[in-house]
Amino acid sequence: ITEAVGTPVGLQKRGLGRMALSGASNFTGQVNVFEGQLDAIGATALGASGSLLNGTVVQSGASLGFGGGTINESLQLAGNGRVVGGTGVGAL
Repeated sequence: ITEAVGTPVGLQKRGLGRMALSGASNFTGQVNVFEGQLDAIGATALGASGSLLNGTVVQSGASLGFGGGTINESLQLAGNGRVVGGTGVGAL
């Protein structure tokens, strides 16, 4: 999804495929990655920073990929959920 996402309800990634968010999103809900991989390309791809409602949860067996910028929000990994990609010090 290359357009900005702007809703207060968050986002759920389901299904074994891969999905990429690259727009400057300003939604304030939680991101849940249940299956497959969600790629966050850019600092605000996972929504607006600073909201208490934000955060990303990567469920067991799912993946979060990222590249470009710093993602400034909470990240929870459940079971064998994983983060892939990124370079440099503090990539995770």
